[in-house]
Amino acid sequence: MIKNRYCVLPSILFFLFSLLFIGYAHAGNQVILDADQQYQYAEICFARGDYETATGEYKRFMHFFPEDMRVEKAMFAIAMSDYHRERFQEAIAAFTETENRFPDTPLSIRAAFMISNCYLRLKDTGNAIITLHNLLARTDDADVRDEAHDAMGWIYIERGEFEKARSVFQKINLKNQTRYVVDMLSEELEKDVLIPRKNPRAAGFLSILPGGGFLYCERYQDALVAFLLNGALILASWEAFDQGNPALGGVIAAVEFGFYAGNIYGGIASAHKFNDRKALGFIESLKEKAKLGVSGARGGLELSVQIPF
Repeated sequence: MIKNRYCVLPSILFFLFSLLFIGYAHAGNQVILDADQQYQYAEICFARGDYETATGEYKRFMHFFPEDMRVEKAMFAIAMSDYHRERFQEAIAAFTETENRFPDTPLSIRAAFMISNCYLRLKDTGNAIITLHNLLARTDDADVRDEAHDAMGWIYIERGEFEKARSVFQKINLKNQTRYVVDMLSEELEKDVLIPRKNPRAAGFLSILPGGGFLYCERYQDALVAFLLNGALILASWEAFDQGNPALGGVIAAVEFGFYAGNIYGGIASAHKFNDRKALGFIESLKEKAKLGVSGARGGLELSVQIPF
């Protein structure tokens, strides 16, 4: 009985030592996460434009180090990654989450501006303006308010609402009016009445004579084509009826009706296109003058102004 105990003892000891060895081996292969290294790696991925990997690494950082002071920056970076990947709806949600979790911080202010920019990229100028109004309602910081008014003014310019843009620019504080070239913009915006415009109703009325609407909108080649084509079809239909062929005359008349209606619609559309083209030219001119005004401010020192071109 004693011999059996002595035989079993070495086996037990060997088993215990084996477990200890395996434990040490696994401990040696463990990856120990370090907050600084994890965050730095996420930053490197973001800097090189690998936004998908960066998003995953930022989320890993936030999961393992939820109390770290850089969590807000990580959340903002995730939202920016979506923005750079043109996933604007996801970016809006991510920026909003950053605002809600960290209200009234400099990054939450940036998040509000980025939400507005996301809406602009989605061609949703209404929500872009609403976002800026909400920002104005929650901050008393004069510089932030001026930046919001500037951004809102440029949105109104893009919408062709020049009077509203001029009114918003005038709300910028005197100390920042040079920075945002308010005097120049106000002066130039008063010239919107000089933008050449065509009346769509007049274009439609003049199109009673085929090509008249195109001629009014300065589309001379289209006017000539419309006049000749409609004239030829009208003449062909008349001759068919005159020669006792009402079936052919009816077919040609039906075809001509389509071209004639298209001539009227084209004249009206040409007036709208003319107005849009002239307004766009006016806006582009404003942008160029704003750039020159900003770069020439304060004795030629270039200033950084966010203009949503």
